[in-house]
Amino acid sequence: MSKLIVRLLPGALTLGSTLAAVVVVYALAAGGSVSGLYEVASAIAAPTKNANCSPDVIPVGQSNPPGSESEPMAPIWCFDLAAPGAPTRVSGANDWVDTFTGVTPMGRFSDGDYDYRLFDSAGSPSRTQHFTNNNHWMVDSTGAFAGGDMMRPNRSFRFENGKLVVEADAAAGISGYGGVTWMEMTISTAGAPTGDVVDNLYAYGQFGGADTFGCRLQADGTPICSYEAARKGAQPNARPCFEAPPARLVEISWFEQCGPVHTGGLRSGDNANFWRQCSTPAQVPDMQCRDRFRMELSQAGLKFYVNGHFYFEDSSWAARYQLPAEVVNGSVPVYIYFSDWQVRPDQPAYRFHWQRLAINPHNSDGSIAAPSAAPSFCLGQPNNTCAMAGMPMPSNPNPPVLPASTNTPTAIPARPATAVATSTSRAAATATSTAPPAVPNPGFTSSINVSSGQVQAGANLNVVVSVKSATAMPALVDVEVYDATGHKAFQRWYDNQQFGAGETRTYALNWVVPPGVNPGSYVMKVGVFSPGWSGKLYAWNDNASVIAVR
Repeated sequence: MSKLIVRLLPGALTLGSTLAAVVVVYALAAGGSVSGLYEVASAIAAPTKNANCSPDVIPVGQSNPPGSESEPMAPIWCFDLAAPGAPTRVSGANDWVDTFTGVTPMGRFSDGDYDYRLFDSAGSPSRTQHFTNNNHWMVDSTGAFAGGDMMRPNRSFRFENGKLVVEADAAAGISGYGGVTWMEMTISTAGAPTGDVVDNLYAYGQFGGADTFGCRLQADGTPICSYEAARKGAQPNARPCFEAPPARLVEISWFEQCGPVHTGGLRSGDNANFWRQCSTPAQVPDMQCRDRFRMELSQAGLKFYVNGHFYFEDSSWAARYQLPAEVVNGSVPVYIYFSDWQVRPDQPAYRFHWQRLAINPHNSDGSIAAPSAAPSFCLGQPNNTCAMAGMPMPSNPNPPVLPASTNTPTAIPARPATAVATSTSRAAATATSTAPPAVPNPGFTSSINVSSGQVQAGANLNVVVSVKSATAMPALVDVEVYDATGHKAFQRWYDNQQFGAGETRTYALNWVVPPGVNPGSYVMKVGVFSPGWSGKLYAWNDNASVIAVR
């Protein structure tokens, strides 16, 4: 039998004209160990906005209504914030754990506060701002720019026994993020962005000249991780590790394999039980989607956990792709960043929820602590979320998962046969490479005919894709376009296509070449996958057509 202990944090707080109190609820097992930590804000009303708030919208990522929590229902710069409190982190010789319990409600979180360095975008239209509330920290961002924010502990760390462990509790699975924005965890030898941007699409691309490894947490449950090497020298579209100039030596995901040891990475099967999904505003992402993510990085590979569950691994990399020995043996310190990034946002504002952070968490005997789950995670309950008083449970435990804009096609649920298109400029294109080895080919062939071999930036190109199947079976047909550096410029796919034996199906599409793209050769590619991006690649035409963009 478990029991609850309720503790009122000292003092009351004033939120505009609203009086509220923050209650911390501990769920104690019979033996007395803490098995969960939850906060419930009991408030009369949400904080009051200042006049002339802009944009005066509820950010994507904020539940509406906010449920039991007193939350700002507009971007945080529309409110007056209270002074920050004392640091809440516990920092050891080479470790760091911060639960953010007791941070100032509706509080300021600026560079230097709580013993963190912050790197926010300022000005119009780009603006990001950190703040604290309800025993966790958040970031608001305008949707008017490509870029984001970063935060790191105000100290460095070192690998221990050849491994570095980074954990973060983050509400990454918010469907409203789609494929345009995400959260990232980054390890770098640089103590600040270097100004040498090796990939402007990601936070981990802001540290050119430093060895940097990062994972972006896509809303659809797909981790995409990359190693940007200080030495640079990456080759275009080079296998086996999906290099991309100037510095990316490794990119790994469910779809991209670098080492011979490779498993998981898709939110499917047992993995789907651990990376939760939240559909705002119907759910409360702050409490129902805040999962614990864990990176275990070594010289030749990565292990990735979600809520204590082994979710993804790619390891045993060849020598060219390994991290430098001086980093892994602890001679060179590293810095750990937690970021929110966006490439082509389509909403006026976004909100990101974070809580506990840990680097090299240790047991009392000095060993590294084992993977663990976020306090709100309860396997088997609706949405695998612990039922707590004052916390509404989801009406739909399996909200839809939106496709992510990644360097590869991403896992999405099966849907009726409709076309989905993304078209981006060079600045918003997604770094990619060619497809991995296919499963045994059931007999698909493909080709592309275009209205012209040349096209001006800003003009339209008519494309006809032909796909033939030797056998009767369903498939997903994917069409992608890449520039000379291997960045994706366009993608469209057709799910649940029912092929008869020997049937050829054609797909007419129109690529509107974005103004301002880099001139040069663009390669069109065709992939045939199992329906719903469910994990099987049947065929990949890596050079279906070449187009010259003028």
